Amino acid sequence: MFRFRIENGIQVARCIKCTREISRRSRERNREVIKQRRAVRAEYRQEYERRRRAEIRTQVLHHYGGEHPKCACCGVDFNEFLCVDHINGGGNKHRTMIGSGGTAFYWWLLKNYLM
Repeated sequence: MFRFRIENGIQVARCIKCTREISRRSRERNREVIKQRRAVRAEYRQEYERRRRAEIRTQVLHHYGGEHPKCACCGVDFNEFLCVDHINGGGNKHRTMIGSGGTAFYWWLLKNYLM
């Protein structure tokens, strides 16, 4: 099997083995550049995931708590202090059923009840 690419305006065909060897040599030559790009992508990815988790949590809190969610017991309305609990208990059993708690629980609620 061959892979085709354009080099200097000409279509060139190489076998997969040669293509892999050329890619390996290129990675060796550019090891530091690749490492820097991965670090930048990792930082971007972490920030994206942090924002996404916060967004999902906010969606769930707004769905169950209304436009301005607050604690059912004391009325505290700081998002950092709010959480979603099972009304009649059974949360531990449910967490083991879906895999884990925290963000996974909010994902599960989003996927099963909010979509």
